[in-house]
Amino acid sequence: LELVSVHQFGDGDGRTSRLLMNFVQEYFHLPLGVVYENDKLRYFTVLEDTRAADDVSIFYEFMFEQYATFLKTDITKAS
Repeated sequence: LELVSVHQFGDGDGRTSRLLMNFVQEYFHLPLGVVYENDKLRYFTVLEDTRAADDVSIFYEFMFEQYATFLKTDITKAS
């Protein structure tokens, strides 16, 4: 959240932040999380809402939801 909020690049802040997130997940041998394409606009809204409310739980809730969807989909594929 902090990295994507810095806007250190002209373009690609979110992709860079998600790449770092995936690196950390890979390092700890966790399945990689994703932000689904159909939730991309909601992702941007969640970032804005998190900053406006100064409440990181808004962002966490969204990312946990995305991760749960990813895991459920992965489990379904393996069944």
